Parts: sequence; structure tokens; C-alpha cells
Amino acid sequence: MTPHETAHRVYAALLARVERPSTLSQERPPVLDGLRQDLAFSVAAAVFALLGVYGVMSRAVVRRRHELGVRSARGAALGIVLALAASLVPARRAGNVDPVTTLRADS
Repeated sequence: MTPHETAHRVYAALLARVERPSTLSQERPPVLDGLRQDLAFSVAAAVFALLGVYGVMSRAVVRRRHELGVRSARGAALGIVLALAASLVPARRAGNVDPVTTLRADS
């Protein structure tokens, strides 16, 4: 097969595809299926990553709860205690630590 014949066949195939626009609109490119799967996997990965980070931060705050209570009992501003906790929900839990209870547990 000569290059001229190959080019003619490719042109004829492309022309046949263009002349059938109704079938083109009915077909769904397989690329979209792959993109949807990639998007679903990406969202699931992001959710699991956020849950992991939350779990690590929560555990770190629970381990430092006593220290945060002592700092609060000694007069540290609530903002400083919350900044040490670093994450919003664990920080609120750390801010609710009763300093008196912490000092009683210390003795």
C-alpha cells in the first residue's frame, strides 16, 4: 500500500465519521468514564486524608490535655492554649479543660 492510498483511506474514514453526526452525539467518549473514576478516587482519597489528619491532631491534643490545663490554670490566655492545640475541634476540647480538675489530678 502506497502512502497515497493510506492517506486516501484515512481521509475517507474521517469523512464518513463527519457525515454521521447523529451517531457521534449518541456515543459517549470513554475518556469521560475515566475522568469520573479519577474524580471519585480523588475525593475519596481527600476524605481519608482529612480523617487521618484529624485523628492525629485529636490524639496529640488528648496527650497534651494535662499540659494545656496547667497552662490555663497558671493564667495563660485562652488564645495561646487554643493555638497550642492547632486544630479547631480538638482545640475547643482543650479549651474546655477545667484548670482546677487538672491541678487536682496533678497532686
